[in-house]
Amino acid sequence: MKVVAPRIRFETIRNRADQLRSKFNDQSVPVKILEAVEFDLKIEIRPQRNLRDDGNTDALLLRNEHAILVDEAYFMDRRQQNRVRFSVAHELGHLYLHPNLQPAFNSIDDWVNFQLDIDKEAFEWFELQADEFAGRLLVPIAELTRVLRRDIPANILRFSKNQLASDEVIDVVAALTCAKFGVCQYTMAKRIRRERLWPLSPEDGTRSF
Repeated sequence: MKVVAPRIRFETIRNRADQLRSKFNDQSVPVKILEAVEFDLKIEIRPQRNLRDDGNTDALLLRNEHAILVDEAYFMDRRQQNRVRFSVAHELGHLYLHPNLQPAFNSIDDWVNFQLDIDKEAFEWFELQADEFAGRLLVPIAELTRVLRRDIPANILRFSKNQLASDEVIDVVAALTCAKFGVCQYTMAKRIRRERLWPLSPEDGTRSF
């Protein structure tokens, strides 16, 4: 059976991520995603040896077992914690965006066979949507707005609007803010662009467009 990926609007994806985060007992940032998954959502996080090598993935949702496998080596490596957090949030994206559209994987082999069988375009749509969900889940827009207005050095805000909108400046801003949210610089840069909160006005720290 051919699997068809839905074309879910980004606004819808973001709303669903916000709704899920609102159910977490702890609303602080960085979002305590691993704790929320286990204690609020009652989904087991299960380290799996060689998941990356055997399944070509950092994490895998097992719907029937109500568990998310995570690559054991990454899970145990403190340097990879942001990657683990995003991967778990990504799997939640599949759970809440694609509940009846992807098969319920029961093993790594099921996942590998799914990757081999699915149309490339459909697979890319599934992954894009889950990535968008994960980014919004881990980077609440209200807190991101406050951080951009409060924590960006004044010398950066003196740049022209065109300079502020450049990839180089956005990468600098992402580097300055990503640690607060427990995400990598790449994820933060994408959120800044996607949420359309930047550039800020040099005069009052509000949106300039």
